[in-house]
Amino acid sequence: MIDLHSHFLYGVDDGPSTIKDSFELLKQAEQAGITQILATPHYTDRSTERDRATIFEIFKEIKKRLPEYDLHLEIQLAAEVYHSPEMLNWLDQSWLLIGSKQHYLLFDIPMQMPPPDLAETIFQLGRRKVIPILAHPERNGEVQKKPQLLAEWIRLGCIMQMDAGSLTGKFGRRCQRTSRQLLNDGLIHLIASDAHDCTERNFNLLVQARSIVEKKYGLQLSRLLFFDNPRRIWAGEQLMSIQPPAATTRVNMIRQLSGAVSRVFFNAHSRESGNP
Repeated sequence: MIDLHSHFLYGVDDGPSTIKDSFELLKQAEQAGITQILATPHYTDRSTERDRATIFEIFKEIKKRLPEYDLHLEIQLAAEVYHSPEMLNWLDQSWLLIGSKQHYLLFDIPMQMPPPDLAETIFQLGRRKVIPILAHPERNGEVQKKPQLLAEWIRLGCIMQMDAGSLTGKFGRRCQRTSRQLLNDGLIHLIASDAHDCTERNFNLLVQARSIVEKKYGLQLSRLLFFDNPRRIWAGEQLMSIQPPAATTRVNMIRQLSGAVSRVFFNAHSRESGNP
């Protein structure tokens, strides 16, 4: 599996406290069958140059010492960017972005109400050739009331990342029901651990979520959500289309929206850059 949302850097946000805790968490990840992990510390409009320097230093230390702990994981650094009017001004900080060919940006919104300018932010990121990935939309209170909101954001060019704990029930039954509905409707592009520690919000939740998806939706969707799409984002490539399990007219419409997102971006960007 490839995990594109985790907080294993010690001492920089609400993840591990010590370097020992970081390596215990990474050992758990390897034992869970994860081969590539993205470190995504929180980044907000309150983050400073000193914060960035600390993040870089800690990531570099952990990467250097992986052999010392007999770990064979591939790790990279990005961030979970909190939605802000300043977001578009941060795109020159290349470390925030995922992928080398096509750039992706993992971002977060308030847990209760989506910001009023969210649609405009998605549109403007697309104009700058950055595909936004919305972290755990199923945990948002308004999305739980109106799951169809995701179809509109996807149409505008946003990718949806579900937390593994949402599907296992870690964040309550309402969040779990929303997660299942979003999967049924084909509105989720990848599932990540959002791991913070070895006990409560850990990498084992990704294993449990994968088992649920395999049993309920089949191996093909499981591979897409836990390996194929994360791998393509990691490399900056085009995503695979999402095929919803149901076959109703409404779901078929959503399938077309979901499957078209990356094609729209990549075709447009190819024309602008002169690539075939």
